[in-house]
Amino acid sequence: MTAPCVVVACDEPAVRDAAVAAVRSAGYDAIAVDHGDAVVALLDSQPPPAALVVDVALRGRAGYELCDEIAARGLPTRVVLVASVYSKTAYKRKPADLYGADDYVEQHHIPDLLAAKLARLVPPPRLVPPPRPHDPAALSPAERRAAERLRERADERLRADDAGRDAQERARALARVIVADLVLYSGRDVGAWRAARGGRDRPLPDRLLRDLDEARRLFALAVPRDVAGSRDYVLEALMEFLRSRG
Repeated sequence: MTAPCVVVACDEPAVRDAAVAAVRSAGYDAIAVDHGDAVVALLDSQPPPAALVVDVALRGRAGYELCDEIAARGLPTRVVLVASVYSKTAYKRKPADLYGADDYVEQHHIPDLLAAKLARLVPPPRLVPPPRPHDPAALSPAERRAAERLRERADERLRADDAGRDAQERARALARVIVADLVLYSGRDVGAWRAARGGRDRPLPDRLLRDLDEARRLFALAVPRDVAGSRDYVLEALMEFLRSRG
C-alpha cells in the first residue's frame, strides 16, 4: 500500500524539519518545500497530496491563500495550518477562523500533536498504528529540546533581518506575519466586525483591540524604534488582509 503523501510547507528550517519528522514517524511520505509557489505546483500532481501542513504566513503564498486555492480546485487535500508566531502571552485561546483549513498546530506542539492531527484527517498506512497525542510532560528529553527549539525559532522569526530588503519592506513583511496569526486566533471577532452594519467604519471590538495592541507590542520588539513609530504597520497589514478576503 502506497503511503499517503503529505506536503510540509514552512520557510523556517527548524519548523519544517520537525514537521517532516512527525509526518514520517506516522508512516506518511513527506515532501518539504519552503515557498507557496512550490505548493501550487504540487497541487497539480496526480493524485494530489493527501494533506498539506503549511505555515499560516508562508512566503509566496500564505497558508490562508493556499486554502482558497485548494477549495477553488475542488481538491480533497486536507490542510493543517502551523501558527507562525508563538508568544507566551499572545492570543491564548483556540483559533476561531481556520481560513477553511481542517486543523491547526502551534509550532511548539508539532512534536507531540501533529501526527495525531493528521491521522484524524487522512487514514495512515495500515501497518502503522494510528498515532495518539503525546502528553507534553511525557516527551523524551530529545523531544522536549526540539519543542523548546521551535519556541526559540518562533521568537527569532520576530527578530529576523533580511539584508536584501530595506527597513520598511522588512517591517511590512513582519506585520503581515503577525497579522496572519492575529486573525487565526481572532477570526470570529474580525468576522463579526466585518458583518456588522457599517462594516469597517465601526470601531473595532474590545477584544480585537486588545489583540491588535498585543500584535503591535510584538512588532515593536522586533524592529527599530524609529521604524515602529513611523506608521501603524500592523493596522495597515490587518486592513490589507481584510481587503484580500473581500
